[in-house]
Amino acid sequence: MRPRPPPLGALSNNHLLRIRRCLPPVWLNAAPAQDPSPSQAPPPAASSSSSSPASLSSLIRSCTSQRARRPGEQAHARAVALGLGAHPSVLPRLATFYIALGDLPATRAAVERAAGTARAFPWNLLIWGYADRGLWYDVVLAYRRMLALGVAADRFTYPSVLRACGELRDASVGRDIEQRVRSWGYGLDMYVWNAMVGMYAKCGEMEDARRVFDGMPARDVVCWNAMVSGYALAGMWGEAFDLLQWVPGANIVTWNAVAAGNLKAGNDGEVMRLVSQMSCRGPGLDSVTIVIGLRACARSGYLRIGKELHAVSIRLCFDRLERVESSLITMYSRCQMMSSACCLFRTHSTQSIVTWNSLLAGFAFMDQVEEAIFLFREMIYSCLSK
Repeated sequence: MRPRPPPLGALSNNHLLRIRRCLPPVWLNAAPAQDPSPSQAPPPAASSSSSSPASLSSLIRSCTSQRARRPGEQAHARAVALGLGAHPSVLPRLATFYIALGDLPATRAAVERAAGTARAFPWNLLIWGYADRGLWYDVVLAYRRMLALGVAADRFTYPSVLRACGELRDASVGRDIEQRVRSWGYGLDMYVWNAMVGMYAKCGEMEDARRVFDGMPARDVVCWNAMVSGYALAGMWGEAFDLLQWVPGANIVTWNAVAAGNLKAGNDGEVMRLVSQMSCRGPGLDSVTIVIGLRACARSGYLRIGKELHAVSIRLCFDRLERVESSLITMYSRCQMMSSACCLFRTHSTQSIVTWNSLLAGFAFMDQVEEAIFLFREMIYSCLSK
């Protein structure tokens, strides 16, 4: 179990001490930014061009583009001294600056200390920073912290959080988000609903995914692919294939996902049917499709279809790819065509350890022990001579 998050501002104590050391002495005496009274002139530091939110924002942006940490921390210190650390035009720049440096704890500290006045945008930057690095637990933690501090999420917050829920296979937070989305009226936001369908599908909650999918006022290829991939991931091949027939513009990745799922489940006949439809009425074939089809042929002994896939791979220039050649050698050997497997291996310009192993496995499968021993010796000699 991960430790509970520290209280508000605890993460930033060391950081604020460090940036405080960057303050020139004259800045420590500067008053927070405010409208000066007509009878009193502003102090010199406050009247300088670097005292306004716009100038600070521009300075921090420049430090971000140059990855200049110390000047950026000095600008942060200046903002803190003038009471502008939570300003709407300064805080997002600070968050972007620390994210660019890869310092997410400093980003979180800066955002949390402005929780009383911060809007959703700086929190979204923090959440996107965590998501960009695959820190899914921290994405959810930041979202919960955001709500606990009274900052309302918006439609740009939810897609990243929903993706994190899917990656963590935890639908509890996603269900809460669905209730919030429905109550706050984000019903027409395609990105939010697509993320919700994908979250439920990754969590294996296909009934909920289908409920959201069926209730969407409009659909695009992203949500269709999420549903098909979700059914395939859950082993619901019939539902995946039925839905696949209705997907407008389904891409080859979705078709391959369904075919690979059937291959894993041992439905070799269904794999062949999918590959045939992809070739005739679908998006076509790529090297992944060829490998999936060849593996199904090898397991079920479909030599004729395997030869057809070999011809397709030559026409599409996939036959020189290592994974395709290895699958071809395996297919021919499992179909008891060792002469074709050996010919294919010998005619390839560069033999890799993968293709050597495929041919060795073929001899072993055919109980040709002597040939396997000779090939193994040849492989050892070939490796030593390089």
